[in-house]
Amino acid sequence: MPQDKDWLLAVHPEVTRSVYEWAIGYPGLFASEDGYRRRAHFAAMFGILCSPPNSTMDQRLVASKFLMVFALLDDMADADFDVFHQFLTGAGSNRSGEPPSPAYRFYASFLESLASAAGNTRDFEAAFGQECNGVRSKRTSEPSSFEEFQRVRAETVAVVPYVKMWVAMMGIRFSTEQEQLLEELQLLQTVTEIVYLSNDLGSLDREEQEGDLNAIVFLTKRGTRQAAIEAVIGLHDSKLNDYWSHRTSLMERASRDQAAGVFVPFLELLDVNITGNLATMKLLTGRYSDRGKVLVRMRSYDGLVCSVHGM
Repeated sequence: MPQDKDWLLAVHPEVTRSVYEWAIGYPGLFASEDGYRRRAHFAAMFGILCSPPNSTMDQRLVASKFLMVFALLDDMADADFDVFHQFLTGAGSNRSGEPPSPAYRFYASFLESLASAAGNTRDFEAAFGQECNGVRSKRTSEPSSFEEFQRVRAETVAVVPYVKMWVAMMGIRFSTEQEQLLEELQLLQTVTEIVYLSNDLGSLDREEQEGDLNAIVFLTKRGTRQAAIEAVIGLHDSKLNDYWSHRTSLMERASRDQAAGVFVPFLELLDVNITGNLATMKLLTGRYSDRGKVLVRMRSYDGLVCSVHGM
């Protein structure tokens, strides 16, 4: 679960400062020095509150650096993103004498930090590549259906690469059979949906103005704004129930095989992505204004757990 506000206030300035000092070494990526500071503030908040129990400050710093890279994907102009994507996929590295783009050097610096903390970055890099493909799709085409929207949105919220990054840093390893069980229950996919649905609700006011990819904005084109809000709240709560059901099923099946302990750190990581994301949005009121008070209407994971256990 997320730490309390006193703990957050104690460590957040240190992480923010470290992220800012690293990022400002790559000038021109964000619009201004204030832009670097604001992005570092947001990245550190998410990186701290979405970090699993017993994580170290060094790990939280790496996580926050990744979230600065993720912020850059949103901020880059289309032409700059295309160059970044070419270098990421290898298409840009073959052009004679052309150095990597500033954005790619920024990403490569983060990747060095992750490699130092985790060793093997292969799964993270694959997930981040898929994330960038989703961002490219978002920039170049409009989803024609809500199902297509859901697919693209799930690939642009950064949950999968963020989780893969932490799995590498935590040294979590699963057998082939355990991997198959996780894939069958689709826990990570469900968490990804929960996070982007809550983000879309919390950032609705801003993304309506910016025209960004947002579930409510998309559904409003096919109905009323209020009906879209109700639909997304309902979908979020349904996905939260699915997650708890699948999580419970996993632990029951693993317990029969005396393997429950293998999954606990991974489940704690998934849990904190849900709880930490919502807690961060409620703290970052300048970015997630929630003037319609929709976030408080969503079912919270903590509340769900308490109701199941009769607390």
